[in-house]
Amino acid sequence: MKLMNVIRLAVIGSALVAGLASCKKDDENNVKPDGGTKTSFSDKKWQPVSLIIDPALDIDGDGKPDKDLMQFMPACQKDDIVVFQKDGKVMNDNGSNRCEANEAKTEQTGTWTYDEAAKTIKIKTSDNPSEVESWQIVESTSTTLKVRYDFQEEGQTFKATLAMQGQ
Repeated sequence: MKLMNVIRLAVIGSALVAGLASCKKDDENNVKPDGGTKTSFSDKKWQPVSLIIDPALDIDGDGKPDKDLMQFMPACQKDDIVVFQKDGKVMNDNGSNRCEANEAKTEQTGTWTYDEAAKTIKIKTSDNPSEVESWQIVESTSTTLKVRYDFQEEGQTFKATLAMQGQ
């Protein structure tokens, strides 16, 4: 799955950098809503505030490595919110500043489960339900959700850390 799809899920319909990289696929494709996942981050509104990659990568071609990819998000996506519902649905609120005139206010963009022992969120997006994204929880409080995942670009592995603020 392209990084743009991961970011789209994280920032509710956004594609920060089209075609930047591929996500690491999980071997297990059996992510299904379990009808009752309750975590410290479920049923809360989360707005992405940063997406740090390591090592930094020159995204805009200015010769300087870019570490925080959120600066490349279009203005119409900066008010978007994601909710990991306890019924296993990933819901996106596209905010009041829409990128497209026909864009829905709220839409389901996938399903999720949580492996408490591994502290991992597994996500299947509606765009590509045959692939599973695995996000490792770095921090989860009432106001902050921070996840980490790896992706490959041109044979190099990058670590991405997505920070979201509770609304």
